[in-house]
Amino acid sequence: MAAFGYLDALKANQKNKIGIIDGKRILGSCSESSTSVVSLSGIEENVSPLGDLLYRSFFKADSFFKIHKPDGVDYGKKIYLSANDVEQKILLERHKNPIWISSFNGLSFNQQSFIVEDAYIIDPISFLSWWEKRLSLKFNPSFITDTVIGYQKLESNLFEVELHSKKRLKARQLILASGAGSTYVPLHDKTLRKLKIGHFVKWSLPEIDVDSFCLSYKQNNLVWRKSSKELLLSVQDNDEGILLAEKENFWHLYQLFLSYCSWMPRLEKGEVIVGSRSKGKKRMPLACELEKGVFYIGDFYKNGYSFCFELGEQLVKLTD
Repeated sequence: MAAFGYLDALKANQKNKIGIIDGKRILGSCSESSTSVVSLSGIEENVSPLGDLLYRSFFKADSFFKIHKPDGVDYGKKIYLSANDVEQKILLERHKNPIWISSFNGLSFNQQSFIVEDAYIIDPISFLSWWEKRLSLKFNPSFITDTVIGYQKLESNLFEVELHSKKRLKARQLILASGAGSTYVPLHDKTLRKLKIGHFVKWSLPEIDVDSFCLSYKQNNLVWRKSSKELLLSVQDNDEGILLAEKENFWHLYQLFLSYCSWMPRLEKGEVIVGSRSKGKKRMPLACELEKGVFYIGDFYKNGYSFCFELGEQLVKLTD
């Protein structure tokens, strides 16, 4: 996804031959193992560097989705649940001009009102497939199913890339955008980056016909994707790789969301999805030059489907 954001911002040039080394079939894809909700989350400008970046990134994504209307992107609502006055007060500190909702088709709010905002609910596989086709028409790149395990600079100002299959490729410029699998990337201080593990339960419910939504409670989400007919229950990131059923608060969260979404199936009927992602220092992503001719884009953490547009533009400026 990071690579797609860069390529979408890059101008087509017939002189450049582009190869995309795609290792998701070997290592898995953090972009595809995601609940993928894009919203503003009450963020305002001029509060913090991360907030400013999140703000710009959301509106870049918003513009892209509205103009191109890609497959796999549903317009929906993100609804912030609160269990008491203290929790609602915390939400109001972030959402300065809240919009309230007291009903939504398919959900039971029990005469309560909650803060709501516009959101995009994304089916990653459908959206990324659409994006790949768009970029293929623009660049006609070579897609190589393999995994990069390292690279070295040659005397001829070229780079030799070593692949898991033992093949070696030569390139004039390298863009490293391998997400959580970037263990070989020579960042100046790798301790600034963390590998984060996330879990969610997915149910396929072809019989349900309600608009897309995300119910959010303390960074835990229940997400309904109308286009793919999938319901997702996610909990906060967990550093130890603990299974969902072993998390102390998981059953409480399941019951909480069930009280609003009565058609959520039993847990044993769902599929547990495990995803990994890279988190940068202070949650800041990176678009940088590692050495002459070698660039890195990544560390998107939870915001890959909005950061990819803003960071992609930043990287184009660096590679010009």
